[in-house]
Amino acid sequence: MASGVLLLIFGAIAGVASGIWYRSFKIDPHESRAFLQVRDNERRCGMKIEVFGPGCPKCQQLENVVRGAVSELGVPAEIEKVRDVIRMAEAGVMIPPAVSINGKIKCSGRVPKSDEIKKWILEVK
Repeated sequence: MASGVLLLIFGAIAGVASGIWYRSFKIDPHESRAFLQVRDNERRCGMKIEVFGPGCPKCQQLENVVRGAVSELGVPAEIEKVRDVIRMAEAGVMIPPAVSINGKIKCSGRVPKSDEIKKWILEVK
């Protein structure tokens, strides 16, 4: 019984430590090298759009709408999908899905239409 409790505690400590290590270096072990290169190219543009959500269907729909609006406008932008609950709270997102442009929350709790997202992008540009 005691050894099981010790294993549980050790596992929790190891999990937290690895999470802190990944967060401190901003490394996602699931990102491929090709994805990182695309991300690096997007960072050079100046406009940063963040899509916040844990990965539910509405969050995925919002990401697709944002990517479609950006490609239709032909505006260079870094689009980042944020699934980390801590980062969502730090940004001020209480109800996902949410979208922010250059750090300002534009919408939370719903999936806006493409025209609305285009209007926000053009206001910032």
